Amino acid sequence: MIKLMPILAILALVFSGVLHRSVDAIYLLIFFVGMYALYIKKKNLPSELKVFYVLALTLIFIISSSILMHDWHTFFQWRFTAFQLLLFIPLIGMFASFAFNSEEIFWKTLIISALYSIFWLCLVLLNWPVTRDTGYLSDAINRGNMGMLFGLMAMVSFFALPSKVWKTLAVLGFISGVALSLISGSRGGWLALLISMFTLTFIFYRFGKKIEFKSLVYIQLFLTICLIVFWEELPIQQRVDQVFVDINNYLDGNPYSSVGYRFELWKASYYAFLEKPLFGWGWTNFNVAKEFVFNEGDIAAIRDFGHPHNQYFLFLVETGLVGLLSLLAFMLWPFFVAIRYIKQTKEFNNTIYLAILVMVVTESILEFSLTDDTFSQKYFIFVFIFISSFFLFNNSKKKLA
Repeated sequence: MIKLMPILAILALVFSGVLHRSVDAIYLLIFFVGMYALYIKKKNLPSELKVFYVLALTLIFIISSSILMHDWHTFFQWRFTAFQLLLFIPLIGMFASFAFNSEEIFWKTLIISALYSIFWLCLVLLNWPVTRDTGYLSDAINRGNMGMLFGLMAMVSFFALPSKVWKTLAVLGFISGVALSLISGSRGGWLALLISMFTLTFIFYRFGKKIEFKSLVYIQLFLTICLIVFWEELPIQQRVDQVFVDINNYLDGNPYSSVGYRFELWKASYYAFLEKPLFGWGWTNFNVAKEFVFNEGDIAAIRDFGHPHNQYFLFLVETGLVGLLSLLAFMLWPFFVAIRYIKQTKEFNNTIYLAILVMVVTESILEFSLTDDTFSQKYFIFVFIFISSFFLFNNSKKKLA
């Protein structure tokens, strides 16, 4: 039975990667396995995972309070159902601990999961040209960001495993994931690649990992060459140029563009926050807040989006400063544990790669959330919890050892 658990993890990760709605059934199976593992092992959760869970429950409490004060019907809408995953963190953590009896199996699971992007990329290319936000490039922002996220997870896996075969597969997952992000035209996710490269470079330099440092340089050179060779086929130049056009139009008083809408929504968020700074306007009430700000004459007449294309502004408006700080505390706890582990470790060991993975995943989701409501999507929330829980479990074992 245990040997089948990595397959269940792969299915959960792949279905999350392709943004498949039926992934809920796989999540449910993981919860049941987590309950079974909790029953047969009869052991307490690691203290760092307990803190993670307490922060999650605090966030759920704040969101639920906001819902009860405004409209209880939103308990049954998709925005809140995504956060219901936070209630099952102990079960996800127990599943991760039960499914992987070695870090090697965990890394191989991530690599196999990341290879989904090759399949999806082929579907896009076989049906090329594919208009953005249609067909296999529907929900382009989340699809591109997920491709980048899995690509970066594969990149960390490349360094964590010694086998040349698995390194080759990791490279394929990394290249295809980044390519999917580029083809999707999701500009918000491209910065995550640079941030992750910086993180890896800094850590390898700190521990004097010369071979890994050189490998990272080669990866960067390879990406640069690919960008030069395929520049005409990629939408990068077009999407970057459009940013400058939109900014110039916005400065000239025309907010009706992709970037212009975002600027106006962010401005609306700021004024709405000033009106109700502590507890906000209520869950799913962003449009109400935006309408109030418009009637006050603070923003232009723009259509309702339901969110400001920024996770932090969304929480700031709907749940106030209390809700935003609670969200950040939950998201950043595994990150801080990972940094603490790296700082306290004098000699490089393989568990550092798990810490790096947590840092890369957290940095990426934080960066994605600057231009979209990424952490309102159950797919990203599951991947974040799954990776973080495994690290927190594994970190506690190292301390006990």
